[in-house]
Amino acid sequence: MKRLFKWLSIGLVALGLVLLLPVSAYAATPEEDEKEDDKDAEKKSDEDSDEDKDAEEGDAEEDAAEEEDTEEEENAALFGADDELPASDEEAEAEAEPEKARVLHGEYMKSITFSTDDGWFKFQPRGWVQPRYGLHINGEASDELAGSGFSLKRARFGFQAHMFDFARVYLDTGWSKGNANLVDFFIDVDPFDGMVALRAGYFRPWFGRQLLMATTQLQMIEYAQAWQDEWLGLDLGRDLGFGLFGMIADTVEYGLGVWNGREGFSLGPRFSPNGVPAPANIDYMLGGRIAVHPLAPMGVGTTLPLGDVSDTAISDKPALSLGVAMLYNKRHDRDIFIPSLGAYNLYYDSQLKFGVDLGFKMKGLSVLGEFFLTKVSIQDDAHPDIKTAVTAYNDSASDPWNIDGTGIGAYGQVGYFILPHQLEAAVRFDMVDENTDLRGTRLFPGAGLTYYFFGNNLKAQLMYRINVGTGYEEMDPTTSLPDAGYIDTTHDIFLMLQAAI
Repeated sequence: MKRLFKWLSIGLVALGLVLLLPVSAYAATPEEDEKEDDKDAEKKSDEDSDEDKDAEEGDAEEDAAEEEDTEEEENAALFGADDELPASDEEAEAEAEPEKARVLHGEYMKSITFSTDDGWFKFQPRGWVQPRYGLHINGEASDELAGSGFSLKRARFGFQAHMFDFARVYLDTGWSKGNANLVDFFIDVDPFDGMVALRAGYFRPWFGRQLLMATTQLQMIEYAQAWQDEWLGLDLGRDLGFGLFGMIADTVEYGLGVWNGREGFSLGPRFSPNGVPAPANIDYMLGGRIAVHPLAPMGVGTTLPLGDVSDTAISDKPALSLGVAMLYNKRHDRDIFIPSLGAYNLYYDSQLKFGVDLGFKMKGLSVLGEFFLTKVSIQDDAHPDIKTAVTAYNDSASDPWNIDGTGIGAYGQVGYFILPHQLEAAVRFDMVDENTDLRGTRLFPGAGLTYYFFGNNLKAQLMYRINVGTGYEEMDPTTSLPDAGYIDTTHDIFLMLQAAI
């Protein structure tokens, strides 16, 4: 037993040694053990420091949260629990940041245009100059070429500005010998896309067709003589007023307004023949023009709104316009000499103007025609001496003019492009009868050529017109005026160059 126990003991010791050998191979030296101990101590110290920092940060967050809660409670007490608190400085600066400025672009396509991409604003400077030479052959007059020479027919400068998608401002000034005068100045407000627009300012009354066209787009150098006749008084110039205009369904075009009338502004009190002071009165004028474009709604043609009379676009589809116009003006500024009273006296009359017009374009051909009637009447309540004096004045053979009555005027004009877009020929027949009861009739046949270098922006024009009086020979020539009632046949030749932007 003792021997067995002895060998068991030796075996256990040997087994223990075998098991301890691997561990002893990897065991550290005493110096290394000290280093490991130092590292473990530093690690533990760092962990303790991180724990202290976390604790401090937690305490700081708790303090900030408590301060925020306190501030919210104070704000709630000041502004109410449901009210919006004032924005911070950063938020206020962000909210006050201005909108980005719109970028303005410039371009040139028949006119200079500055505009924004969104169409909010558009500005177009406008200007044109028309130097002209006129040769007047005065027939049997003593000075056969009187009135011939160079002149500046027109020199204009202005602009039109479109704003806010529905408003337009238009300004046009005329220049002569260094002096400027106002030609047009008005504003259009168009909130309904051209169907109904308001115009207010200084502009031409809506009457006729040719007179409402831009002078840069006239087919011949001169207007029809009917427009320029003094007694018919159709060239109303510009006047202060307002009105409505537009185009409905590409079919009905209209312009209706009220203007100050002949005097424009009151001249102050004047005296009538019966001694009663005449009131300071502006001679209001009412009326307008309505036109239809019958081919547009049928789909076989297009509209022909006021604008270029020539078919410069050489349009494929026909365009037709039929218009009617009327203006009524009660005038307070007429004077006449009354022998029984021995003085010139103020009297009132009324003036009614009526017109019809036609326009047509297609494939370089253009047709324009108008007829006018002017009726001047003495007021029914006029003083008897006024009526007597007017009758005597009208019956006077020494003066071919009369005060009241009916006058008519008309013209027809045809143009055609001999060379598309470049060379256009035009002819016109024009007549004026200033009073259908007295005097004769004046005729103004004429013809013209226009060469377009660059559309209406640069063109040269030539025009010939003969002025003939017929029916005047029947008037009594035995008066104190030489050749009373007789009008010489005269000739006019005009040459004009136009440049426009």
